[in-house]
Amino acid sequence: MGPKGAWIVLALSITMAIRDVYGIYGYDCGTKLTNLTTLSLVDIGECESNDEDVQATSIPAKLIQINDYNMIHAMECKVLVKRSTHYCGMHSHTSPVLFGEIEYYKEVSRDECEAMHVSSVFNGFNIKLMNIARNSTTRKAVIFAGKIDKNSHCTAGEAYDDPYGSFTDVLVTGYVIVTIRDYDVKLSLENNKVILEDGTACNVNARQCVSGDAANVCRTTISEAMCGANKYQVMYELFVSKINDKDNKNVMYSLDRHEYSFALMKTFEESVCGITLIHTEVPRLLIVENPASNHLFVKKELAPANFDIFAFIIAKFLFLENHLKGQLQNLYKSILKE
Repeated sequence: MGPKGAWIVLALSITMAIRDVYGIYGYDCGTKLTNLTTLSLVDIGECESNDEDVQATSIPAKLIQINDYNMIHAMECKVLVKRSTHYCGMHSHTSPVLFGEIEYYKEVSRDECEAMHVSSVFNGFNIKLMNIARNSTTRKAVIFAGKIDKNSHCTAGEAYDDPYGSFTDVLVTGYVIVTIRDYDVKLSLENNKVILEDGTACNVNARQCVSGDAANVCRTTISEAMCGANKYQVMYELFVSKINDKDNKNVMYSLDRHEYSFALMKTFEESVCGITLIHTEVPRLLIVENPASNHLFVKKELAPANFDIFAFIIAKFLFLENHLKGQLQNLYKSILKE
């Protein structure tokens, strides 16, 4: 083989020894100036995994909800008077009197109302109405003035007066209808108003008020709990998971049980009578750590008016969001470590 053949063989050997190389070229044609960007696929640094020092501990705690209302007991008394006024003449002939037919509600004082609830007796209009059933209505026929018998023989009375008229020498008959009821009403903690069943709002300092259907309502006096504890409702008390970083800048309280599932991030702290209330992302839900050291907040029956389903739906979504976020972060760290 001559020198020329040797060069050909050497060139072919070198060509076969070189591996295929691929490249991507990009051009920016938006301007007349050339704009080239280079990307190295061999000089890439190591991806660092930022493993935060996170602590997870199980601590005794209480989940507390801020109430909108307190429930207080109320007693209702309503006395409806229906009366008809007639002139009783010779041979017991009767004739109606001008403005003699009317019905009205008698005002009932707090003391009278409480007495009716205790004794089940109404005293008034010279009658005693006994055995009044609670949460029901009782009526009784009444002769307010004059006399009349079963044979329609009548005798006029000397005089009769009520808030809606004054009469002389008349026969006045009618009915007294008494209703007594007791039930729980809402006390708004926002504006200190008592909300009756029909929506009537009464001043919290008034001993009694009149409802929309003319009933006299008196309420029991609610004692103000120490440090305003009536404002708070214990929803859960036992153990929760406290998850925090080493600087305690991010603190999360988590629980996954049949009754409650939540993952609430701490926002700020508030001290109430020496007890630290931890506010969370859901404004109505608070956390108290180590509740055994205090007895201010006691778990009791939850009033339906205070159950905030939306607050717990939000807490459930936050639990799912933080759970998925944690799963994705763990997956990312695992990939980097492989």
